[in-house]
Amino acid sequence: MHEANQSQFETINLCPLCGGQGADLLFWNYDRLYELPGKFGTYACRRCGLIRLSPRPKPSAMGAYYPEEYAAYNHHFFSPEGRSGGASFLRRLVRRSVFARMGYATGPLHNLHKLLGLVTVPMFQKRATYGYGDIIPKFVPNGRVLEVGCGDGRFLAILKHHGWWVQGIDLSPIAAQRAKDEFDIDVFVGQVEHAKFEPGIFDHIHLSHVLEHFYDPVETLRQLKTLLKATGTMFIEVPNAGGAEAEIAGQLWYGWDAPRHLFMFDPSILTNAVETAGLHVIKLQTVPCHTFEWAITFKKEEELGVVSDTRPVILTEEETFEVRNKIDQAEAIYASDQNKGERILCWIGQTGTSGKCK
Repeated sequence: MHEANQSQFETINLCPLCGGQGADLLFWNYDRLYELPGKFGTYACRRCGLIRLSPRPKPSAMGAYYPEEYAAYNHHFFSPEGRSGGASFLRRLVRRSVFARMGYATGPLHNLHKLLGLVTVPMFQKRATYGYGDIIPKFVPNGRVLEVGCGDGRFLAILKHHGWWVQGIDLSPIAAQRAKDEFDIDVFVGQVEHAKFEPGIFDHIHLSHVLEHFYDPVETLRQLKTLLKATGTMFIEVPNAGGAEAEIAGQLWYGWDAPRHLFMFDPSILTNAVETAGLHVIKLQTVPCHTFEWAITFKKEEELGVVSDTRPVILTEEETFEVRNKIDQAEAIYASDQNKGERILCWIGQTGTSGKCK
């Protein structure tokens, strides 16, 4: 089921972060999500700890591992103001107050807005910001945002709606066309190095679950650094290979996603990569997000040798108890070590600058 043409794969002998040759094999894995061909080794660099996939698909062969049903390309209706084109009066009032407190241009505020801002920012900030919270960047007048790996452009659509000039990069022409059709957002289809943007043009660059897909993540960060203004910021979110979820689920952890995830990070390794690229971490945190149902799904499919009709599988009572127990374990680990969340969120600035992300 997992046999492949070996000429489509390449072996990685050098770590792109530290240049080290030595690496320890953690385990072998395969494409559990789509059952596409190949067997992939997961290695940890002995010098810096960066986890890399080897062998991995060559760039010319990687496109086959991103089928149209790939999650980032799945399209569901989305509008910054809701399906009807207009949110309720109270919701608009709360959202306007929250965005005003974040520096966004909302026009003159009445006393009610100001009062709501004092109350709603701590209480409703995440809901009012479409679930993104402080991932939404502070507003910059006439500011420009680039999202790398933007998919169908829904995050950029929010920022555009609230006054940013936005631009996307994605490998999928289908996703790019959806971004244009739905939100009138221009998306460059291709790699970062081929986009040919002017240096220092962007105030903010956003990468959500993208860095782990690059063939040389450190070099990509260096290239993105040249596109940032001197006062620009960057946001990166990646799976946490050092988190409790990965520790408990082992090679069945959903976050490995071989062979699409070519490199994996923990908080210290990501910090090292950011600094090696000439940037600096303003703030870093991890957050829990449980996917143990997928570990059970992968285990069942491996035992049976077939893909389940329902994914993730419908859990039995015993499996539900098992998931609950694993979640309790993960939460206990996270409670004692805040670096053990399942995802890493990292706010970044240019070297030599300082700032706070609220």
